[in-house]
Amino acid sequence: MIFRIVEFVKKEFIELSRDRKTLMALLAFPTVLLMVFTYAAKTDIEDLPVAVYDRDDGYESRRLVESFLRTKYFELCARYSNFDDLGEALDSGKCFMGIVIPPGFGDDLRKSGPQSAEVQLIVDGSIPATARQASSYGKLIASYFFGEHILDATGGTTVFDIAPVQLESRVLYNPELDAILFMIPGLVGYILTFLTVMIAAMAIIREREAGTFEQLLVTPLTGFEIIVGKLVPFGLISLLAVAMILAVSVWWFGLEIRGSLFVFTVGLVMFIIASLNLGFFISSISKNQIQSAQLTIFYMLPSLILSGMYFPIFSMPKFFQYVSYIVPLRYFLVIMRSVTLKGAGFEALWKDFAGIGAFLVVSAVLTSFQVARNRS
Repeated sequence: MIFRIVEFVKKEFIELSRDRKTLMALLAFPTVLLMVFTYAAKTDIEDLPVAVYDRDDGYESRRLVESFLRTKYFELCARYSNFDDLGEALDSGKCFMGIVIPPGFGDDLRKSGPQSAEVQLIVDGSIPATARQASSYGKLIASYFFGEHILDATGGTTVFDIAPVQLESRVLYNPELDAILFMIPGLVGYILTFLTVMIAAMAIIREREAGTFEQLLVTPLTGFEIIVGKLVPFGLISLLAVAMILAVSVWWFGLEIRGSLFVFTVGLVMFIIASLNLGFFISSISKNQIQSAQLTIFYMLPSLILSGMYFPIFSMPKFFQYVSYIVPLRYFLVIMRSVTLKGAGFEALWKDFAGIGAFLVVSAVLTSFQVARNRS
């Protein structure tokens, strides 16, 4: 049996080597997707265009505006001398946020302190997540500015008790709250899902359309040997693609794998085998490449939404939280993020390994059953 599998794997590698364009695309495509998604789909705001309507135009108001523009979050897009022009800039999308400083802002700040000084932030709410971040950052910057003003006015010696309890927060695992470090493990999982399911589904359906798969079914090879022989070359290609993605992530984006490489590799191999099995199953029930591609997309879209890649699972309605348990990418993303960011091991991730293992068994059984059915 082992000899037949080895010879069958050699045959698969010979076929792949003859289609060099497809092979290079399979290896380069994941890295390109990583770069595009990481830069284009960032969830953190940066260089957000801000318009300023400063009716005071004094030293304090200019300092306040500068405190916004000194950060990486906001960038000046325009200054206006009337409110209608500011509103038009927000309506047209030229600017995302407006800072309105009323007349007498400096006098109010000097006479009565920050409690009597007013500043208005007008935020475009058409993109809720960005609007919430912009509003929160704007309030923090303004609060910091007012705090600096109090210390300047008192010589920096007075302590103001603003609350009976002092709150100290610590951010674990990603202290800088860098969204890229959160996104990369998710992108690796999603790109790997797309790569493995798609290449497995399309490879077999091409053979079926060419008539070579039916010839393969009448050979002495068993269904298990056929599946293993198909898994090995595609699995190795997927591992090589992931190695390239991780190399770019570590070298270019500064990703650090804090946990065990062994734990990481075990989860990776299990997920690749399970996803390839699913791709083989999709191809075995499809009549042509179009139908195979449609079924693959039908699987990929729910995986993107329900896996927790972009949207936290705990914030979903209960029904969709339960549905997410049948999405294998959910478990793989937990393993990826926990190993890379938290340094977690098997003892903390055994439930997620069990989830991938269950999916692997189910997909392997379905694929074996379908191959046996096609032979009969």
